[in-house]
Parts: sequence; structure tokens; C-alpha cells
Amino acid sequence: MTHDTRQEVDPFAGLTRSPERVVAELTSVDWADLQSLVERVNAHSGAFGSFQPAEQIGENHWATGYPVHNELVREATQFVYERQLVLLGLNWTEWDEGQRRYQRGEFIDEIAQLDLREVLAYITMLIRADRFSEGALLDAFDRRVMPALLNRLLDFKPRGRT
Repeated sequence: MTHDTRQEVDPFAGLTRSPERVVAELTSVDWADLQSLVERVNAHSGAFGSFQPAEQIGENHWATGYPVHNELVREATQFVYERQLVLLGLNWTEWDEGQRRYQRGEFIDEIAQLDLREVLAYITMLIRADRFSEGALLDAFDRRVMPALLNRLLDFKPRGRT
């Protein structure tokens, strides 16, 4: 009989700022910009980009393929980085529960029940994963997961902010 001796890692233990603080620091203009972005993303039909296939650049040399994001994906990425919505210190590669939930086919149906920490963690995971798995972010947009997460983030807008 073998035992798994790996210790559970709390992927949230290293956060430099709480999700609540991150959201509290958003201005009324930030919330309006997010609302506008979400509306434009939701109105978009079709793919959010394309994949440039690999091409031969010499007899034995190939340039690898890569995703080409449309303006909405680039704007959303810039928005979350500039507003520090990517959770610094989140050990997203060790967030096993989050990754398991995301990979289930019905994950998009669960987004409406996510709490603020989970919403920002999934946004962080998807943005950061694209650096290691090119196309992950484009896939998250095309599957409507990232748009749903950005829309869910609007639910955490503090009352009284216009």
C-alpha cells in the first residue's frame, strides 16, 4: 500500500493583497471601464482571435505557431494587469481544486456561484497559464469562460459606486 506523502499547499497563502482590498481599490472609473468592456465582449460574436500555424523558415527550421488575440482580449488583459486584478502571490499552479473544476465541462455554469477570491483566482490562472500554454487565454475567451468571469466580477462592485 502506498501513501501520497505530498503536503497540501495553500495556493492563497502568499497573496500580497486580499481580493477584497484589490476590489476596494477600484475607482468608479475602473468599474465603468469594466462594465463597458464586459458589454463589448458579450456583444462580440465569433472567435476572439486565431492561431497562426507553424511555418517553415529554413530547410530544417520552423517558427512555432502562436495565438493572435483580437483587440478585446488584449484590452481585457491590459485591464486586469493595470488594475492589479491578477493576484500577486497566488500559487496558481498548485491550485489543484481550481484546475480540476475548470477542466470540467460544466465549469461555466458554476461561475455565477463563485466568490470574489475564486473569480480573481480564475482570472489570474487563465491569464498566467497563457504564458506556459499558448492559446489557453484565447480558448478561455472562445469558450466564453473569461467573459463570464469578468461579468461575475461586476457583481462585487461596492454599493453606491456609479
